[in-house]
Amino acid sequence: MNKSIFGLSCLVFIMVISVNCDQSHPKNSSRKKSTWEDTSRLAHLLDSARQLQDQGKFKEALAEHIWFHNHALEIDSEWNGVRLSFALSDWKKLGDQFPIAIDSMKFIRDRKTIQVLNEKGKSRIIGDVIALNRTLKEDEKTTQLFETLLTIKDTNEIYTPDVAIGFFLKKENYDLLRQLAVDPMEYYKRTETIYFKSLNDLENLESDDNKDFFQRSHHESFKITCEDLKKYAKFLGNDSLSNFISERYKRVSEKVKEKSEI
Repeated sequence: MNKSIFGLSCLVFIMVISVNCDQSHPKNSSRKKSTWEDTSRLAHLLDSARQLQDQGKFKEALAEHIWFHNHALEIDSEWNGVRLSFALSDWKKLGDQFPIAIDSMKFIRDRKTIQVLNEKGKSRIIGDVIALNRTLKEDEKTTQLFETLLTIKDTNEIYTPDVAIGFFLKKENYDLLRQLAVDPMEYYKRTETIYFKSLNDLENLESDDNKDFFQRSHHESFKITCEDLKKYAKFLGNDSLSNFISERYKRVSEKVKEKSEI
């Protein structure tokens, strides 16, 4: 088969399966209140996609992944973390065996990117675009997207989720953060709140298995974020804020240590 014809047929397949998955709702999918049955259905969908892949039913597995990505939040909004991490990882693994799965992921990413640009940075699906870029190992497209948005919209109105702030901090793209009017103090407050919530959630676990590992992981993540924020504050010429974050990190660490020794 001619390569150009094959490529066109693949594109048509991707568009058809994407549209079909957009339109095919299960019974009661429009229900806003999630139930245990709804949550179980979402877990079943991911398991089903894995099983279909294991059985070599790649098209069917891809359809499950696309439907999950498009509709999971209609069933339970608390699944967004899974939707943009484990689910995308599974989708990417399918793509290692079935390249059209990667093409479909790029197609959906590009369509969402256009939507973000058309809505001039106000769309919350920008988080989807960031996660898709990360999964596809095309993080540079996230930077390009925000740089483009800055040329067409007032910085105060561009929706910048924490996942984007964390990404730019890690890349030390402090000038872009400044242009996006990211406040290091506000981001620190959210980070500290999330850190304590994560530790409290671990305390409520019935099993102690891997609890120490997760505590260390959460602390290391908090530490790295504090270091990144100190550098960003210094970049902004705010040495007092950099020192505050440093001292606050020490006090928080001591408090957590004391609590763990009780």
